[in-house]
Amino acid sequence: MSPRGTENRQEDSEYDATTNARDDRPGAARQLNAGEYFSRGKPGMHQFLHDWVTGFGTLEPEDWAWDELGAFLSLKKLQPVNLLLSTYWTMGSVRHGEYVAKVRVAPAKESAEKVARRLLDPTSAPEIFRPALVAELKERPYEFDLQVQLCVDLEKMPVEDVTVEWPEALSPFVTVAKVRLPQQDISGEENAKQMDATSITPWRVTEEHRPLGNIMRARNRSVPPVFDPSSRAERSDPTRTQKPC
Repeated sequence: MSPRGTENRQEDSEYDATTNARDDRPGAARQLNAGEYFSRGKPGMHQFLHDWVTGFGTLEPEDWAWDELGAFLSLKKLQPVNLLLSTYWTMGSVRHGEYVAKVRVAPAKESAEKVARRLLDPTSAPEIFRPALVAELKERPYEFDLQVQLCVDLEKMPVEDVTVEWPEALSPFVTVAKVRLPQQDISGEENAKQMDATSITPWRVTEEHRPLGNIMRARNRSVPPVFDPSSRAERSDPTRTQKPC
């Protein structure tokens, strides 16, 4: 979850937030790690709310991120769970061959049932997700379902408005592949450094799976382009004219 006008480093349930505090310089983004704030109790929560809404005190009152804060707080009411029990979605739409789709990765039923450390307490420590994940993967492998939801109606399943949830009754998710995490030890410091240095961008794909819509175009401008600017993929975007799925 991110304040207005900013980018998510990761679309997850860690409650990590990023704000650029009106600083457009490359690499100038500042991090709001909610776990660190919440571990300090009520004073930490108050400071988190202030920094989130005001962009670390740099935003004008008319630009304060009240709507985004409301969305964040609605998520905070949910009990944090192990990352192996979470479902992960693409932020926007993508090409799926000749179709338009959204993609998600959901825990496979049999794997989800084996997770021992299920509910997590965000006030117990500054970092709660990684230790639980490390412990689980030391004990057994896990599996996720890679699923695709095809767009069948652009009015009810718009590409440009990511606030509209695509109804599964109209187009259910279909499992197209498996993502398997082998049993392993990921606790090493070198592993953590390698993870932090990893670049995650939806644009590192083939043209058959390229991102679509305004949110995805904005994310492409925040990182070096993957496609050749002279290619057809860069010259045109069919979602601009809202062609049928």
